[in-house]
Amino acid sequence: MGDSRPAVTKAVTTIGYPAYDSRIREPDLMERIFGRIYDKKRLAPGAVTQLDETRIWHNCTTLGGNSGSVVLDLESGKAFGLHFSGSFLTTNYAVRADVVGQLLDDVRAGRRRPEARAARQPLPVDVRMAVSQRGADGAGTASVTIPLTVTVSLGAPVGRAPPLGLEDTSPADDVADCH
Repeated sequence: MGDSRPAVTKAVTTIGYPAYDSRIREPDLMERIFGRIYDKKRLAPGAVTQLDETRIWHNCTTLGGNSGSVVLDLESGKAFGLHFSGSFLTTNYAVRADVVGQLLDDVRAGRRRPEARAARQPLPVDVRMAVSQRGADGAGTASVTIPLTVTVSLGAPVGRAPPLGLEDTSPADDVADCH
């Protein structure tokens, strides 16, 4: 069977369903690459460019909708990982298949609950900065674009609040007693 751990290689592909992605800064290029056909199964060849203990960096062309696509080693036919994120024409990230396998083994053996998440290391940040020309008055603008993840966690309600705008602000003594 051989070693199924992922390795840096020039022979991988993703297989998944890229969707039109309005976040792409070069929509005309995206349209040319994908022929304006989205949400259809696609094979996108590329390479594994870097590895760490939990992730794979790859350069297969992906879009929104590719999350969960297999990163397949073309030489062995084995799954190297599952694609989860990327930056168009820059780099992509996948969770290593051996990490996914270990997590599944742990869940099956009762060592981990299915909703528990592995500790995440921060991704390398692709920061783009643009500074406009300063005017005669010295004023100018700057723009910084960074990837952003926002997580909101809601706890259990403590008590019951009245609906917004319908709060009873009158004192109890002023309420007429109707029978």
